Amino acid sequence: MSPICTAAMRAPPRSYRTFLLERDFLLVRVQPVVDLRLEPSVDAAGVGSLRMECCGWELRGLDQAFMPKAFDMVIDGAVRSEAARTRGARTMSGEVALRVECDVPEPLRLTPTEIFEATGQAFLQSILDAMKAQANASLLNDFKRYQAERARETVRVGAADN
Repeated sequence: MSPICTAAMRAPPRSYRTFLLERDFLLVRVQPVVDLRLEPSVDAAGVGSLRMECCGWELRGLDQAFMPKAFDMVIDGAVRSEAARTRGARTMSGEVALRVECDVPEPLRLTPTEIFEATGQAFLQSILDAMKAQANASLLNDFKRYQAERARETVRVGAADN
């Protein structure tokens, strides 16, 4: 997978670009930008799901000396709609796996492996937490729009019946 070429480039079709907050990683500050491809589906039982995978990335803010020569980011996950225990309500649940493989840039090679890996794990967890927060906010906004549309349709149908 290759990095996103320019900041102005649009996200690929059926995907969206997420700009995460800048984060500190050891001696550098970086802003991860990730393109996620989304694949909706519904199984035979009517359970909807949304698979996501990383289809592009960019590490903004890194000086060329800190840019890894080899870097690969894999994001794989799914969100499912499930029946809740209460009257016909639905909930959503899912999981996401994030894996990054890279060589250690020259300026960071003196960092002990244990510190580099522990810092990397914390960095990746912060990225996942930010993605989850953005997804939750987007789902909430989409649901509010859906409720407003349904309310307008109900009002129109009620007005047409009178």
